[in-house]
Amino acid sequence: MLLHEILTSPAFDASAAVGLYLDFDQYYNNIGADSAIVEVFDGTSWVEVLNQTADAGTGFANPDHQHIDITAYKNAAMQVRFTYDDGNAWAWYWMIDNVSVYNSTCNNPSGLDATVTITTADLELVSRWFRIFMGSD
Repeated sequence: MLLHEILTSPAFDASAAVGLYLDFDQYYNNIGADSAIVEVFDGTSWVEVLNQTADAGTGFANPDHQHIDITAYKNAAMQVRFTYDDGNAWAWYWMIDNVSVYNSTCNNPSGLDATVTITTADLELVSRWFRIFMGSD
């Protein structure tokens, strides 16, 4: 084994969560034998919620954003674990950033109807990210 790295969060109480989500940005460069795995601790054992074996994120300007519903695994000793294994192949890398676990107390709206007409869009560069302002004339 050449490289087997594990990043584990501290335990946190998520037992009262209504809608528990894990978000993060990533760049993963796969060479074939390596893997990038995300797991959560459900109070008894580790449960895999994402297993990647293909590139994610295109260049360092375009990270891949992950949004994973982990509500089913909520408990009083919740943890999140990221595991990178190079498959004994001197593989590339997995970079993660902006990790967030949060309780969404507001469900997504449903049954909404709208008609939107956009005739202009302005772009603003904000700390390496583009913010889009859309409007109509």
